[in-house]
Amino acid sequence: MAALITTQEKLNLSFQEQTKLRDTTNILDGILKNFMQCLTERALYQFSHNERFSKEHQQTLDNLKMGMMRLRGLERVGEDPLLDRLDENVKGVLDKLENTHIAMHSENQYQVMFNLIKLKTMLDNVIKCANELSEQQQAKIAQKEEVETKLRHLIAIIAVAGVSVSVLLSIAIAISFQRMLVRKIAVLSENGIRLAANQPLLPELNGDDELSQLDANFHSMAHSLAYLRSKELAVIDNAVEIICSLDRKGQFTQVNDAVKSLLQYDAKELTGRSISTIALTRADEIKEKMSTIMSAAAAVPFQISLRRKDLVIRDFMWSMTWNQREKTFFCVAHDVTERNRIDQFKRDMIAMVSHDLRSPLTSLQAAFELYADGSLGTLNEKGVQKTNQGIGIIRRLVGKINALLDIEQLESGKITLSVAPTIMETLVDHAIESIYTLAERKNILVKRVNTDVHQIDCDAERVTDVLINFLHNAVKFSPKNGHINVTVSVGRELEVAVADEGSGVPESEREAIFERFRQSSADSHEVQAQGNGLGLAIAKAVVTAHGGTIGVRPNTPTGSVFWFKIPFHDNE
Repeated sequence: MAALITTQEKLNLSFQEQTKLRDTTNILDGILKNFMQCLTERALYQFSHNERFSKEHQQTLDNLKMGMMRLRGLERVGEDPLLDRLDENVKGVLDKLENTHIAMHSENQYQVMFNLIKLKTMLDNVIKCANELSEQQQAKIAQKEEVETKLRHLIAIIAVAGVSVSVLLSIAIAISFQRMLVRKIAVLSENGIRLAANQPLLPELNGDDELSQLDANFHSMAHSLAYLRSKELAVIDNAVEIICSLDRKGQFTQVNDAVKSLLQYDAKELTGRSISTIALTRADEIKEKMSTIMSAAAAVPFQISLRRKDLVIRDFMWSMTWNQREKTFFCVAHDVTERNRIDQFKRDMIAMVSHDLRSPLTSLQAAFELYADGSLGTLNEKGVQKTNQGIGIIRRLVGKINALLDIEQLESGKITLSVAPTIMETLVDHAIESIYTLAERKNILVKRVNTDVHQIDCDAERVTDVLINFLHNAVKFSPKNGHINVTVSVGRELEVAVADEGSGVPESEREAIFERFRQSSADSHEVQAQGNGLGLAIAKAVVTAHGGTIGVRPNTPTGSVFWFKIPFHDNE
């Protein structure tokens, strides 16, 4: 590039010098023309004595002087001997022309002729010098043109060389950039594979370009994911449940550390091993459950008993989901051995209560009734009173035992509902009749609000028991002279609501009140003593067995509304 600039500068300088030489040649041509015109005008004036030729002669003389001044401006005197000689001859000619002009006006013909002869000689010298100077300028011009041609050729060569070098540099830069780009993209791709495989990433790329910034963001993301993964693994490893993954064949692919404490196996011992090797359930049954889960595409709980390393049997409730993308079952196994033991103990206790308590109490109740009616002898008044008290206590105990048995059988599904088409309003009217005497004692009006009728499939006897429980509680907790309204309504489900004017149920207890042995804290101790806390729990079990829901909401302005909903069957 520097050579190209230097060559261009030389070419410009050569062009300037060539222009100067051409200007000098043109000025010389003009001077010679002015000389010839000046002599012609002088001669014409000499013969015609016309003042016009004299004025034109003077004008031409002035132009000649001006041409010499321009020549001196282009070519400095003293630098070129030929130019100095021309300048000297021109000055002599100009002086001689002045003298001739003066002589012409003085009419000294002799002097004029003499000046003209001298002027011719001097003019020959001027012409000779001018010709030599012109030839010299032409030679210089030819030389400059040759130099200029060479310089132009050199510039062309340098330009071609520069373009070639630029193209080569561009290709080299493009190849280098491509290699760098390919290398960085390869690093990003490799880091993506390593991140997916949970392997360390390659060192971070250096630079300020977009790919380097992307790699820096990728490393930052990888650090964040590693931190989150470590927290996730910490949660999984410290979980008390077994968290694992199984392939479609039922083989363990990953297991957390809880398996050590629950099954006494190391995680590595179970990895690659089939779950059927430690399960009491047959392999075909497990495979069938896994196929069902794959089809359901949702978490399905089921129980499998597993054999510990020391051959102790533990019961686990499994929650298993199938991930189609990973082709893996994700499982959580909760140890329910103690819960199953408690449930079994509860079942054994209920069986014991049923056989070892209810039967003797029933026999004792029969004996007391015989004493009370005098079949076994006559008792005095106090004896009869005490006997009747005993009968009441035994009846309450038997009632509680029967309630416990009913709720247990309902919740365990051992009781089959006798479902049949039923008019719900008929059941409501029967329930109102059942508690009529109790309501009359407190002067409470109990009525069904709706007049239309609604049919639904249900177990009429057990639904009636639910209604009687609702109405009995409403009468028990309502003030004297109150009102109790029963409403049957239909939407997507059939709803029965019993509204009273009692003290109401606190919002914090509206769910817990349907649990066993639970009563509202808003009730007085006297009222609480009248119940056993099992009626609402039995009602919930009955409604749930029908596929319905049960609950309580506040009444306006006071009291509660106990309700239950039973869904319609598809054929209705």
